[in-house]
Amino acid sequence: MTALLIDLYGVLLPGPDADDVARVEAAAGVSGDAARRFWEHFHATRPELDAGTIDDQSWWQRLGRQAAPDADMAEVAAAMMAGHLHQPTDFLRQARELLEGNVICGVLANIPLSLSLQLRDKHRWLEEFHAVIFSCDIALAAPDPRVFAVATDAMRTAARDTLFVSADAAQVAGAERAGMRARLIAPHDDLKEFL
Repeated sequence: MTALLIDLYGVLLPGPDADDVARVEAAAGVSGDAARRFWEHFHATRPELDAGTIDDQSWWQRLGRQAAPDADMAEVAAAMMAGHLHQPTDFLRQARELLEGNVICGVLANIPLSLSLQLRDKHRWLEEFHAVIFSCDIALAAPDPRVFAVATDAMRTAARDTLFVSADAAQVAGAERAGMRARLIAPHDDLKEFL
């Protein structure tokens, strides 16, 4: 039987939308070229935050010095956090049906410790999955193939018997490098059809 590893953001939870991005930029006091530079710094340094190699406060302070020197970075961080705590998509219902049918299902996400704590508190349904792998807990971030090895170990499945679904092509490629089958998912796909 095929096990299923699901990328949390872009599948079970939506990521930040345009309104969330605007709130972050407003809190950071950036627009235009300054906003572009802010997001460049954000994305360039985010992997180390997600892997937990730097603490949240130090990372946000450094981002502020680099890209938003006049901002209250606690407000910026709060705006960013709010954009990651939306309600689940319909894929959660589909995943629960698979769990009820005894399909081994796990969840994977690249997130920092502060967000992982809030997610676990707000979205108790995470406890229904056989394994929940957050990058901050393992000091690695996907698409590093080692992340997928950790995930299959936690799910007690073999890579060749596990399908990874994600809305992120880089994550799909990482899973494939780890020996898993992987699929890009679209909003109206049906998880059952992938198995």
